[in-house]
Amino acid sequence: TIEDFQLMFGEGEAPELLVLLEALEICTHCDIDGDVEYEFPCLNFVETLNGLWESGDTRVPNAVYGGLRLQCPRGMTNQILHLFPRIQAQLRRDSLGEQNNPECDLYQWYHGSKFCAGQLESLVTLEQSEQVLEIKCRGPEEARTRLYHFMQDVCDNIEGVLEDSCPGIALEKHVLSPSQLKQHATTVYSYS
Repeated sequence: TIEDFQLMFGEGEAPELLVLLEALEICTHCDIDGDVEYEFPCLNFVETLNGLWESGDTRVPNAVYGGLRLQCPRGMTNQILHLFPRIQAQLRRDSLGEQNNPECDLYQWYHGSKFCAGQLESLVTLEQSEQVLEIKCRGPEEARTRLYHFMQDVCDNIEGVLEDSCPGIALEKHVLSPSQLKQHATTVYSYS
């Protein structure tokens, strides 16, 4: 809350500082049932919940999967790690834009986010020692075209954040194996 922020940083005016931090895309203004709160993804140390992405999930029977891996070329380490809080802030802004849609939901934790739009789900996580961004999506087989467009929207949004934060950033895109994603394999093959 604004009051909590003011207690932490007593030397400045909290409302003015929060407006500045929000403009820098470091935090997101959230109006929750009339209470104004600010979410700071870089301060989110919540652990992931069990059951967020399980193979036996009955909400999505006979699901189809897709995914991408975004990474910087060799020698460019820690780029995505430091940009991930901005990605989470953007995902929160997008989910707040969908507030009128009761089927949309976003859960975020340390180095991960899960966004649901009805039966379509996306999981965005930092992997491989925080050097790789993985975007996994799944949905019902009869909605495979909608799932493709849903995944493209999530990827475009993330790539937009990366490009806005670091114009000209070199990114490698690798397609994740849909069959291994469906099997929930520990190590998923990717194809550049």
